[in-house]
Amino acid sequence: MVGVFLLGTFLLYCVGQNQIQGVPQVCVSQPSCSACLRSPGCAWWCKHKDFLKSGESTERRCDTVESLRTRRCEQTDIINPQSELVFLKNNELSSNPDNVVQLKPQNLLFKLRVDQLLETIKKDWAGHIWARTSLSTLKNVTKKVRIGFGSFVDKGGSAAAVCQGVIGWNNVTRILVYTSDDTFHIAGDGRLAGIFEPHDGKCHLNGSGFYEGTKYDYPSVGQLTRVLADNNIQLIFAVTEDQCLLPTRSGMTGEISVLGVLKNDSSNVVQLISEAYNNLSSTMLLEHHGAPSGLDVTYRSHCTPGEGDNTPWQRRGDVHEHQAQPAG
Repeated sequence: MVGVFLLGTFLLYCVGQNQIQGVPQVCVSQPSCSACLRSPGCAWWCKHKDFLKSGESTERRCDTVESLRTRRCEQTDIINPQSELVFLKNNELSSNPDNVVQLKPQNLLFKLRVDQLLETIKKDWAGHIWARTSLSTLKNVTKKVRIGFGSFVDKGGSAAAVCQGVIGWNNVTRILVYTSDDTFHIAGDGRLAGIFEPHDGKCHLNGSGFYEGTKYDYPSVGQLTRVLADNNIQLIFAVTEDQCLLPTRSGMTGEISVLGVLKNDSSNVVQLISEAYNNLSSTMLLEHHGAPSGLDVTYRSHCTPGEGDNTPWQRRGDVHEHQAQPAG
């Protein structure tokens, strides 16, 4: 089997904007300034010492800005902290293969009201594809091509996933294309050859391309799915029609991004890979990590008109708006 690595460039452009968003909420007055500023619907505090009328509680200092003004609290006495946004790292976007900048800004510090994200997708995106196909046709999929060769008889799928240093995966989105007209082995099949040692999930491929395949049993489906998820590898199954039920029988349906029927002569493999590439490159997934306890962030995408606000599909080259809404 010939392995081909396909390298492209995917550019994501994000701009943080300081803008108040949200649905009007009922103001629930709070007894302290700090609690008031965190209260939905209020978030304004009048600090003037003579603001309260006789008999009014401290909570009355917490209200909407319109109500405070109506009650004669001067603008200079209204505490209303503004959101702050500082760009700590804001390098320009770059498609230079040696220094790809996919996100702008790269690091920012902000005190929240609401932050908006704006992104744009260019024609090529950063990804590696491991595929068996025509080298010349690959250039029709993306202009930035990086090609490597490899072959295997057994256990090639796990090696492609875990041997990143040897194979040369970069820190980008990866696509692993499995093409076959037959089934594949899983844990337990090695016993037929007298191999009883369970697979350890590590790389056993050396720099010369030699795989130590007689020491460990085949990896289990659980090991394969875990390593694919951990290494952000999108799996494409291109199999002949008689093997279309293979993913279901093996329990891997949840891990397959694209399933395509391969013709007996494999003449449509490039078409399957191209379609999968285009579909995957038209999907934007926004995630956040390490949010403080009690803070939840949701995303709302405004894509192509008529497709719905939450559709993930985007045409490359189009510009769409994504809003990040914090709540706590």
